[in-house]
Amino acid sequence: MELNELRVDVIRLCERAVYAGWGLHVLRALWAMAEQPVPEKEEDRLNLPMQSVSYEALCLRLNGYMRLAAVDSLANLSDADRVKVGGVILLAMANRIFLPHVPAEHAARQPTEALLGHFSAWLVDGAPAEQYVAEAYRYRSRFGTTVTAIRTDPEYEELFDAMPSAGLDYAMGEGHWDLSSHWHGFGRFLAAQGADWQALRVLEQKADGVEFVSDDEYGNDEAHAALLGLLDAQRDGYVDVALKPHDAALAELVDGVLATLRREPARAA
Repeated sequence: MELNELRVDVIRLCERAVYAGWGLHVLRALWAMAEQPVPEKEEDRLNLPMQSVSYEALCLRLNGYMRLAAVDSLANLSDADRVKVGGVILLAMANRIFLPHVPAEHAARQPTEALLGHFSAWLVDGAPAEQYVAEAYRYRSRFGTTVTAIRTDPEYEELFDAMPSAGLDYAMGEGHWDLSSHWHGFGRFLAAQGADWQALRVLEQKADGVEFVSDDEYGNDEAHAALLGLLDAQRDGYVDVALKPHDAALAELVDGVLATLRREPARAA
C-alpha cells in the first residue's frame, strides 16, 4: 500500500466530524488550510476548494480523538488497505490504552489477550481472517454489549465493547473501523466509574414508568424521550472530560503507528 503521502478525503472527514459534534472545528481548519475564510452561509461551507488534504498538515490542527476520524477518511488507500491501517491503530489502542484497565484477575483478561493476539496474527502475520472472526464472535458473545452478553458485567462491558471484537463485517463493508466509536466506548467506561454518571443512572431508573403527561400517551413518550436526550448529552460531557487526560497519548500513538507503517509498509500489507 502507498503510505508515503497520506491524504484525507475532506467530505468523508466532514461527515464524520458533523456526526461526532465537531463539524465546525474541522471546517474552520480546512478553510484555513485553503487560506480562505469560512463562508457565512451554512450551505456553502461544504463547498471546499479541495477534495483531499495532506494528513500531516491536517493533523497539526486536530487532537488525538479527531485524528481517528482522519485515519478512517484516508483517501489514497483502497478500502482493504484503509481497514488494515486502521486495524493496526485499533490494535495499538487496545494493547497500550484499553487492556491495562482489565484487571489481571478478571475472567476477561486472558480472553482479551487472546482476542488481541488473533487480531494481531491476522493484521501483522497474515493468519487466516477466519481465526480472528471466530475469536471475536466468542469474545463479544461472552463479554460484549451484545444481546447474549448485555448487562452480564455492567462495570466493564463498555471497555470490552471498545476492544476489536466486532469481527470484519462492518469494517470490510464500510472500509474503515469507526475508530472514534472505539475511543468513545473507552471514554464511557472511564466516565461510568464516576459518581455523577451513577447519579444519572439512578435518575433514569427512577424516571422509568413515571407519567409526565397525564392522559396523553404520545406526549408522555415525548417527555421521556426528551429526558433521555438530556441525560445522554450530559453523559457525553462526562465522556469528554474522562478522555481529555488520554488525548495526548492517543495523538502520539496514532502518529507513531502511521510513521512506523510508512517505514515498513510490508508489515501492514
